[in-house]
Amino acid sequence: MNIMTRPTVAIVAAAAILICGVGPGFGCALQKEPVGDGNPTFVYEVSAVEFTFVGSMKKLNCEALNFCSITWYKDGSPYPWKSSDHEHLEDRNQVLLIKDADFNDEGKYTCVVSNGKRSVSRSISLWVKEESYNGPPVLIEDKESSCINHTAKLGQTVSFYCKFYLGHQTAGLGSVGWMKVVDDVDTPIEVIQDIDYLTKENFSENNSVISARLYVVDSKENAFGTWKVYAENGYSTEVTLSLNHIDQIKEDDERVHTAGNSSGEYSVTITLLSVLLVVSSSLLFLVTGLFVRSLKKRSIIQAQEIGSDENFNQTKTTKTETK
Repeated sequence: MNIMTRPTVAIVAAAAILICGVGPGFGCALQKEPVGDGNPTFVYEVSAVEFTFVGSMKKLNCEALNFCSITWYKDGSPYPWKSSDHEHLEDRNQVLLIKDADFNDEGKYTCVVSNGKRSVSRSISLWVKEESYNGPPVLIEDKESSCINHTAKLGQTVSFYCKFYLGHQTAGLGSVGWMKVVDDVDTPIEVIQDIDYLTKENFSENNSVISARLYVVDSKENAFGTWKVYAENGYSTEVTLSLNHIDQIKEDDERVHTAGNSSGEYSVTITLLSVLLVVSSSLLFLVTGLFVRSLKKRSIIQAQEIGSDENFNQTKTTKTETK
């Protein structure tokens, strides 16, 4: 996924440290009758990314059931982080209230909910912006977003979902759209034939966030390839995505696998030849050694036989002279 912003602008993002599991609240006791299975659970879902503006009041919600304690963390550090004049907890720690937000309040806030035996947690990334922000739309990447590349089969329906921060002053005035790259040309989806699709857009966070969803229905051959989503607020930001054909990926994998097998077979062949060469060399060395030893032994035997003959002749001559 490639993101292109015109003009570029630096955006401060919060560092994320997720706290969950055992620890806070273990050993406490429920003050009310448990609901359902008695395990701690959240009342409703919230956005994984929330916004506020410098000088504004902001509430982060962690409303839950079946709990006896709720512990808050900011980037891994437990509450409190500043004085109670700046932030405090309400409603049995289910709500974190930031009274006068500033850039130091940016970060990842995690609430850990416990019933004394089990715990659950969730995190919210808080972005703090100037009300006078006048930059290009910013892509929001969170667990809710599916603004990523996808892989599908022919006939399968695929959904792309991207969210952008527009800014406070341009709230409600932004727009989003989709394009398909056809023959290296960015083509608006509205003019492409033979692609069944459905688009939706929605504003949230006091109209400072816009979301764009694209459903590619019953994907055909011409639906695969490169797509682009753009957001505008006086500036323009583009995100490049791809829809890949799963069968093509399998073919590529098979080619790589086949090449790997061929390489492996070649390596095995070379290894066997190397072993045969070593064995042959060893046998040749052994045979040569045996042959040389045989020659030496034969020479020794011949020398001994010659020495015996000379001794016999000398003995015979001596006996003749004596007679």
